[in-house]
Amino acid sequence: MVHIAAIHKAYNVTLANEFRTFDVTPQMWRVLVTLQARDGYSIGHLSDITLIEQSHLSRLIDTMERDKLVDRQAQSRDKRIKLVQITRQGRALFQELLPLVMSQYDKVLSGFSPKEIAKLMDYLGRMRKNLSSNL
Repeated sequence: MVHIAAIHKAYNVTLANEFRTFDVTPQMWRVLVTLQARDGYSIGHLSDITLIEQSHLSRLIDTMERDKLVDRQAQSRDKRIKLVQITRQGRALFQELLPLVMSQYDKVLSGFSPKEIAKLMDYLGRMRKNLSSNL
């Protein structure tokens, strides 16, 4: 398991270095990716998906809202619940950062065949599923 932690840390450091000129963190990237795929999550649900602790995520969303990357809209059924949505500026930043991230992704997986990558993703998915009952 130490390998997984080391890979995670190295990948986050690499992304942080890539994102520095954009004033974006790897955690902000995870939020943008999630909202780009499907807009309108509550903080709690977004926390579950991005694996960012809810109290930290709430402060992060405040920063991203200040930077006009996301906004919060009241849910139609329950006005007390705010849904986080990506803004036009957030989508533009996502598109700008995506080539950098894909380049790093390709670097991480270089030397692996498509079949090996598929197996790796399967193994990691199974490990995550095995641990999901602990979350």
